[in-house]
Amino acid sequence: MITGTRLSALAIATSLSISALAPSCRATHPVPPAPPRVHAVGVEVFSAQGPVAGAHVQLGQGGPLLLGDTNAAGYLELAAIPITANPEWRVWIDATGCAPYSALVQLSSGAQIIRVGSASTQPQDLTLPAITCTPPTPPIPPVAPLSTSGVNFLSNGTIWKYRGATAFTLLQDFAGGKDVTPYLTWVSSLGANTVRVFGTWTVTTFDPRSTPDYYGALDRLGTLLEARGLHLHFVALTDQVPGSSILMSVSERDAHVRQVVEVLRRHPGSLLEIENETEKNGMDAPRYSASTFAGVLTARSSWFDTSLPSVVGSVLDFSTVHTPRTDDWSRKSKTLLDVSRLGWEGFDPSHKPTVGGEPQQAEKATPSDYADYIAVGELYGSGVALHSTAMERDQSPADPSVPAAAAAAWADPPPADLASVGSYTRGGLPDCPIVHIDNETDGNPAGSLRTFCMVAGTRATCVVVRRGPAWRLQPTNGWRVARQYGFHGNSIDLTR
Repeated sequence: MITGTRLSALAIATSLSISALAPSCRATHPVPPAPPRVHAVGVEVFSAQGPVAGAHVQLGQGGPLLLGDTNAAGYLELAAIPITANPEWRVWIDATGCAPYSALVQLSSGAQIIRVGSASTQPQDLTLPAITCTPPTPPIPPVAPLSTSGVNFLSNGTIWKYRGATAFTLLQDFAGGKDVTPYLTWVSSLGANTVRVFGTWTVTTFDPRSTPDYYGALDRLGTLLEARGLHLHFVALTDQVPGSSILMSVSERDAHVRQVVEVLRRHPGSLLEIENETEKNGMDAPRYSASTFAGVLTARSSWFDTSLPSVVGSVLDFSTVHTPRTDDWSRKSKTLLDVSRLGWEGFDPSHKPTVGGEPQQAEKATPSDYADYIAVGELYGSGVALHSTAMERDQSPADPSVPAAAAAAWADPPPADLASVGSYTRGGLPDCPIVHIDNETDGNPAGSLRTFCMVAGTRATCVVVRRGPAWRLQPTNGWRVARQYGFHGNSIDLTR
């Protein structure tokens, strides 16, 4: 902001400019008319975001007089402005990213600063409303390579959570010349960081044999996603069963997988899933050795809920789970913790990251159920995806309420480290930090379907799933509520 010191400098400059214009006393020819008296005028331009640099400022009577551009502090020092009989002048301001600005001002005969959007303590200054500017879009951070450490994904050395969005036909659409950026913009606006894309699909008769420059398009799509700050979760195979319109021979499938891996090695922020739901799509996922996928973070496939994870083969870099879409589906993201850290009878935990790749369709879910599912997935695993039938074809759902709930859950998630360092507890166990009243069977309005928690020393976080209308937060066992947050307060941080 410009102070009175700048006004003094303007006044001195004005005095000097007038003296320089005075005629010489030694002149012998007729004395010319005295030049007009002049103002010392400065212009300071601010928006709500702060000073506006590079603003084009014009001042004039009748027609504009170009005077110059503001500096990094939003200020322009003007030369002398002639004093006229009419003190009314108009100032025009044109700045990139700002609405056109025009205002009338009354100039006096002394030094003045026209302050657009900035305050003044000098009575002679002229104060005008701020110029309206659109804040610049922050640069999209580059997609960093992903790695794993125990049950976590890492990006630039910090824990990275998978926040996926279904986009089955994205490669097919992109390869066919469709502009996919509107869909990607929408996905990013939710806070998603990954798109899950099919490499083959019988529903749309899509496979590499019928798609010109298939692998070149995949490479370019990877580059586009990186430029937009999105990771690619690529599913190489679907629908490789007898009778499928896109059934490839074993040798064709093997060649396809090898070429996909070759492309994804050039995009180290990508994830590869060998086959979608392998038990119904061809059982190719278990056939491949780990060495096939060196340099690409890879999961084999999801498995049926009635099967053990081992049916898809050994765990490679991470696991992907398609949790059941039963009525109580919103609690099922707890499975991520079972796979990665707890295990169960017949299955030892993987001690590797686990994601929820294809949960309930948004069209069949409530906003609160989806937000609960996402919060539990972040607390207990490496994150989950938002899935919908519309999103399968790169379209946003007609009802925006579930995506909005997902965005809210992603915007304020549970602490990222608890999936790896926390100890599991839940409602019904004696060490649960909050009171749990179960409503699974009787629909008690004061209860909830589940209360899932992680405890790490003197801190804990709980996510309450499908709370009844009369549910209220009651910490216990010496715990105190530090913060309640998430979608409608479904997440609670506690201390003791």
